[in-house]
Amino acid sequence: MVKQIIKEAMDKNPIGLKEAVEAELMERIRLAIEAKKKSYKEEDEHDDDEDEEELEESKMTDAEVLSAAKALAKNGKDAKTKSFGQGLVDFHKENGSFTPAQVGGLQNIMKNASFQMAKESVELEEAVVGAGLAHFDDGSSTTISKDDAAAINRMFASKSNEEQTNIRKKMKSSKSYYTSVLAKAKRGN
Repeated sequence: MVKQIIKEAMDKNPIGLKEAVEAELMERIRLAIEAKKKSYKEEDEHDDDEDEEELEESKMTDAEVLSAAKALAKNGKDAKTKSFGQGLVDFHKENGSFTPAQVGGLQNIMKNASFQMAKESVELEEAVVGAGLAHFDDGSSTTISKDDAAAINRMFASKSNEEQTNIRKKMKSSKSYYTSVLAKAKRGN
């Protein structure tokens, strides 16, 4: 996963980078939760050494959970989510570790965020063009007005799916290409 994160960063692909980082975080959180559940179960049942070895291999450290909590506190989607992340950070400062319920809550938030971002990504890919901010491969961006989006969508109506896909790819790769497509669309070509 780290190789994928580095690749996406080198390719200047923010969506791919975001997805790769999320996948890595989700996997680490999942492993941490599994490890916590196993550790509590092992304490109660006094399992043999093999189970303890598996636990150590899959266990996410409190430092890794703390890192995810700090990221949530800083980048959460709303005040409630940020507050939860900050609460985890504060709890860790006072107690030095996390409860299984806290780790579970963090996992649920990260899972929901991942599902929401996947849903938004699919919606963006399926949408022809919508009003908002368009990002280009070179890192630049531009605002798309409702009128501009409507003009491009009218132009796309006369194109095949393959043509639409090719135009979208070219528009994403170059702001100047996007500008030329928009100009043609406004002229009705």
